[in-house]
Amino acid sequence: MHITHIVNDWYKFGELKLVESILHDNAKSYVRSIDYVGGNLGLMFTIHLFYRLINHDNTLGEAVREARLIDEETCTFRVYKKYETHLFYIRMNVFHI
Repeated sequence: MHITHIVNDWYKFGELKLVESILHDNAKSYVRSIDYVGGNLGLMFTIHLFYRLINHDNTLGEAVREARLIDEETCTFRVYKKYETHLFYIRMNVFHI
């Protein structure tokens, strides 16, 4: 897999086993909602996330934190990251930002 960061606006597609599988397959991060988010709000979250990443040089965590402030529903987005030491996959850590 050549994708390094994945943003998923459809929460049913974000089961934790899938997240673990994606992160184990060389993705660096996975952003998803833990609950239903309306289509317009999901789109606004994604646009705001990439706006913060591109125009403000925020880290992924900072950009997600800012994008979560849009609405009560967008507060359900989480960042999942994989940590590695040398070549050994250690664990997946969930950030509740």
